[in-house]
Amino acid sequence: MKDNLHQATLIVAITALIVMCTIPCNTIAQTCKVQGVVRYYQNDFVGWKPDVGAEVWVVPKSKKYPTRLWLEYQDQCERWLQYRKLAKYAYGYQKSMEVSGFVGEDSLLTLSGEILLQRLYIENEENKCILKQALITGDGDYAINVPYGRYYIICKSANKKRHTLLEMENRYLIYEVTLNSKSKILNFEFDADRIDR
Repeated sequence: MKDNLHQATLIVAITALIVMCTIPCNTIAQTCKVQGVVRYYQNDFVGWKPDVGAEVWVVPKSKKYPTRLWLEYQDQCERWLQYRKLAKYAYGYQKSMEVSGFVGEDSLLTLSGEILLQRLYIENEENKCILKQALITGDGDYAINVPYGRYYIICKSANKKRHTLLEMENRYLIYEVTLNSKSKILNFEFDADRIDR
C-alpha cells in the first residue's frame, strides 16, 4: 500500500515537472520600468523646477490613438514660436503675418481643437484608454512598470500652459515608444514658451 502511494506521488511529481518544463519562458509577462524626470522652465532667474502635480499616462498603441496629429501639433507649435521670434524682430508683434515655411496661428488653433476632442476621449475613464499613470511629486521623478509592447506615453504638465484650445489649462507632450527591455528613460521638459528666448 505504501509503495503504491509512493509511486503515485512520484508519478504526479514527474508529470508536474514535465508540464512546467514544456511551458515556454516567454509566456510570463515581461515588464519594462519606464522612468524619468518631469520638469518645467519657470524663468531666467529660477530656471528648471520639478513639475509637481504633472501626470504621465501610458496608453496602449492598440487603442489606435492618432499620434500623428499630436506630433504635427507639437511641430507646428515649435514652428509658430520660431515665427513669432522672427516676426518680433522683423515686424514687431504683428501676429497676422504668415511667412513661407511657418504656420499661421489660425491653423494651429484648428489643429489643437481636433486634438482636444481626442484628449477628452482618453481622459474619460469609461473608455479605459489609460493603462497606467503616475503623479509627479516633489522631486519630479516618476517610475511605472509596464508590460512589453507599443505605447503612447503622454505627459500632462501641471505648471505650464499655452494659448491654444488644447493647452489652455495644461501643456502636453507625447512620445510613441516600443518597450522591449527592462528599463526605459523618458524625460519630459516643458520649456519656456516665450518669443524672446
